[in-house]
Amino acid sequence: GAPMNCILASSFMELHMDVAKMHECYRESGGLKVFDRLEDVLEAKEAGAFIVFFSYECLIWKQAGPNERQLHCMKESLKELADRNGTSLNDVHVWLDCISIPQRNKAMQSASINSIYSFASLPNAMVIVCPDSVHSDTGQPADRHSIRQRLWCRVEHLAYCCSCGTQSMYLHCGEGLEALPSDWMKSVCCVHNSMSTCCRLKHTTTTTCDREVIVQPLLALYYDVLLRHARGLRDAKDFYAYNLIQENKERMFPKTFEYECDQGVFSKELFGDMLERVERLVDDTLKKEWDTLSFMSGERSAESAMVVI
Repeated sequence: GAPMNCILASSFMELHMDVAKMHECYRESGGLKVFDRLEDVLEAKEAGAFIVFFSYECLIWKQAGPNERQLHCMKESLKELADRNGTSLNDVHVWLDCISIPQRNKAMQSASINSIYSFASLPNAMVIVCPDSVHSDTGQPADRHSIRQRLWCRVEHLAYCCSCGTQSMYLHCGEGLEALPSDWMKSVCCVHNSMSTCCRLKHTTTTTCDREVIVQPLLALYYDVLLRHARGLRDAKDFYAYNLIQENKERMFPKTFEYECDQGVFSKELFGDMLERVERLVDDTLKKEWDTLSFMSGERSAESAMVVI
């Protein structure tokens, strides 16, 4: 997958509205911490790094990044999390889309988007930033209700929940960190029943719908949850993720979807039969693991017999 790019919380606290300068500006100034491999992230966490993933609703059509109220909530949540965990802000790393995802190089941007499941599943905490606000272009209210309707926000919440559970997921609505409401995941798990910019624009700026883009990350998520369950790894978070998917499977992974453009509305394939393929892959993986264990067990038995002889 793509590298995971973060910024230190101590540096993030100094940002003003220039937070929207984008990834390349922070990369060129040396302000990014780049984790090239999954192992690098895990090693950093073991060494004391605390990673925070921010999920928020973009409220300006032509500008990436949080608005002033959202940015304030992000900074307050970092101070609160650092205090709760007895951690210095110099040890807290922040993942925020406009800073962490390349914007100019479209191939790198695509690789990062395809890795969103990994990015959202690795942090120590996810903060869903949703203070009462107003969308600059539509004038519509933005809050803890509207953020649940955004496609990419739903993807982030589902990815983190299925890997880390809900205990370290928080809301920040302007008055400090709040525990994730008990009904939150059920309201956002059906990712495709949501709103996206490309659909609003009827795909005039890109022919590929975001619903198609997220198929690969969601298949990876399904594979991981299914494999953990099949292996018998059923702690509270794994059990919750598996049941959430089983109860909402058809709506979470629809076979087709309605694609709207200037030429009209068309039915396009989305997941098709790919869930069945993933399930077969899980079965094959388990069989290979079982065959390997059986072979190793047989070798040990043969060695023991030779010692006895």
